[in-house]
Amino acid sequence: MPRKSKKCAQVCSLVGTHLIMAPITFLWNYGNLAEYMDSYFHYQCSPRCLDGDYQWILTLYLTLFGLGLFVVEPMRKTVGLLWTGIIALLLQNGALFLSAWAIGESVIAVSVMMGVVMGLAGGITMNVAFIYINLWAPKNEALYLGTVTAWPPLLSILQNQIITLYINPENLTPDAHSGPKVYFSQPQILKRVPGAIIVLAIMSTALQVIGFLFISNPPVKLPAADSLCKNDALPENVSKENKNSHVHERNLENICLDHDMSLKEFGTDGKYTGNYGTTNCALDNSASGKTKNGVPHQNKAAHDSTEKGKSGNPDAQFYTPSQALKTTSFWALWLFGVSVGLGLLLKDSFYKQFGLLYIPNDRNLTLLGSLVPLVVCTSRMIFGGSIKRGLIDVKDALVLSLSLNSVTCAFWYFAPQVNEALYMILILAMAFSHSFLHVVAGTGTLRAFGDAHFAMLYSVVHSGVPIITLVSAAFVTPVLHTVGWFWVFLSCAMISLVALAFAVLTKHSVM
Repeated sequence: MPRKSKKCAQVCSLVGTHLIMAPITFLWNYGNLAEYMDSYFHYQCSPRCLDGDYQWILTLYLTLFGLGLFVVEPMRKTVGLLWTGIIALLLQNGALFLSAWAIGESVIAVSVMMGVVMGLAGGITMNVAFIYINLWAPKNEALYLGTVTAWPPLLSILQNQIITLYINPENLTPDAHSGPKVYFSQPQILKRVPGAIIVLAIMSTALQVIGFLFISNPPVKLPAADSLCKNDALPENVSKENKNSHVHERNLENICLDHDMSLKEFGTDGKYTGNYGTTNCALDNSASGKTKNGVPHQNKAAHDSTEKGKSGNPDAQFYTPSQALKTTSFWALWLFGVSVGLGLLLKDSFYKQFGLLYIPNDRNLTLLGSLVPLVVCTSRMIFGGSIKRGLIDVKDALVLSLSLNSVTCAFWYFAPQVNEALYMILILAMAFSHSFLHVVAGTGTLRAFGDAHFAMLYSVVHSGVPIITLVSAAFVTPVLHTVGWFWVFLSCAMISLVALAFAVLTKHSVM
């Protein structure tokens, strides 16, 4: 393939990788949509459809999102990376279309569609996108992890404006109160809620389909000449049963693989297994030698080159998940996910609902919801590029995020009672701290543990997010109705301080 064609394929595939992330905008749409949906449940179809707590929707979404990250690897090995993404597309957008019907039937049904199905498919989509980034642009993974995770919040700016203009074009204020919450009961608002969900589903489906049309199989290339995966690539005196071992005796710089191999055959762990004759040609990261921790890797020169090129850190090693669990770097990243994940859940669920208690202006709070993704998008790209250029390391970004999350959660309760401007500044500062989540977790995983088991290790690092969101469902609503908003927000600040103390007081050799 000519160089120009390869470059064009890379650019198109990277653009497509960004577009397939379109449904992840649900994380930023939900905070705006939730107030309308909760009002719909209480005043449009109650008591018939009010069979559960709508708080479970986002909780289940974030919980199943983490599970979706885990299932990518077995799905990829079964159907290939491309079809793994397409299956996620069908599940995610199909569930969103069905949610427009389910909202008039049952809170539980909407929780299953938006929470379980969309969450699972969303996690699959994100991991698929990360894998494409790692395959197409391994030397710029920090930059592209930043841009690919910045695209959904950027898109949600437009979507949130469409939602509010469609549902509440007259900028009506909530007119019903119940306990610590306020609701819209106006029929002209409630009847438009299912239609807004359909509009989101149409936009999401169109962008994802275009994205997958742009994506092509990445070239898998090692420096040198001919493919080894041929019978005549080995000396005649090498028996068939010894071919596989002979592969590892050769210098890896003399091996190259056919770049047209399917993604189903090429894994994200640096391992390719192809058939030739009656034996396998296997290239993996255990060509020779082991690290001081007993982790198999290539010979030192190849190992250093690979790590410097892909993980961006020449001192990083290849860790298995069990080995990574024994490091302080893993637990620092995991606790970071727990604390920021809880703050993200509370912000997305309550920034508008809590704000309406003191700021009776739906349009201004929607504007705030639109500014949140803009801050997230900008900061992700800036910090992704800064980490790539070595201007800031992963630990610095982690500490900054946790510090800001602690402060903003601690003062959240008081900000709207002072004035509207202060509340907007606080929410935007909180969004800034949360924007680091995927950049820090993804880049930190690559740099601390290498890319040999990236898909699985990133899933394990990210598991703190679904765990805390699932636990939060058991205490947020009871705490809210028992002692009020202040203690809900303070709990987030306290957990964030624990994670911050661990990150600062422990040593991290690679991040």
